[in-house]
This record gives sequence, C-alpha cells and structure tokens, in this order.
Amino acid sequence: MEYQDVVHAVNTDPVVQALLEAPLPMQLGYIGLDGYPRTVPVAYLWNGKEFVFASAPTGYKVKAIAARPEVSFTVNHASDDLREKVSAQLGPTVANYTPLIMMVRGTASIEIKPGVPRNTSTRLAGWSVASRSSRNGSASSARQRMKWR
Repeated sequence: MEYQDVVHAVNTDPVVQALLEAPLPMQLGYIGLDGYPRTVPVAYLWNGKEFVFASAPTGYKVKAIAARPEVSFTVNHASDDLREKVSAQLGPTVANYTPLIMMVRGTASIEIKPGVPRNTSTRLAGWSVASRSSRNGSASSARQRMKWR
C-alpha cells in the first residue's frame, strides 16, 4: 500500500473518522534508549496527511524517537456512543462486529519549533500537552508518516 493510499483510507474510513473525532489519546509505542519497548498515552492530531503530537524538546520520548524513529500506535474505544456513530455509516450489522480500533506503524520525524503548539491543547479536553510543553517556552512536534511494511 502506497503512502497516498494510506492517507486516503485514514481520511475516508468511517471507523477511523469516528476515532479521530473522539477525544481519545493514542497509545504510542517506541523503543526506549535502554532498548526496551515502551508505550505511553499521547494527545495527537491528524492534519489530513500525518499524525502529529507535541512534547517538550528535552523529553525522554523525543530523544528515544530521534534515536530509533520506528514507532507504532493504537487508538481504540468501545463506547456505545462511538459504536452508534459508526453504525450510522456502516449499518448496524457491520458496526456491531467491527472493532473500533486504529493500529498504525511507521517512521516518525521530529521538528523542534519554539513556542507552544496552538492546536494541540484543543484536541483533547483534559489533556494539557501544550501547557506541559510551555514550561521551558518551547515544544517539539514529532510527526509520524505512516509507511506500511
């Protein structure tokens, strides 16, 4: 599957769209600097081309992802509200048996930009990624482009 095909699928799949619209964190998987796998919840955005999350530039995950940019993440949920939304798109028979999950793996790239990201804090109510990043006056955005293997 080519990158543009993946982008099209993310932008049009009803299950993925329902997950992207819900206030759910991604569970980001990466290899730590000690060589062991780690998984952390992260607030994120889909900008139509790539998944983006922000962190303090000196954060452990930024250093680890810079060293080993191969990452994965999962977003999933089992709420009745989300299932009803998917059911409206796919029909109740399909929606009742469709897992509400998005699993992605790819290679991350990191941009260090000064300031607090403007659009990250509004993505998830209760997730103050932007305010955590603002302690030292700057934030980094790790951008993951999905490349299927």
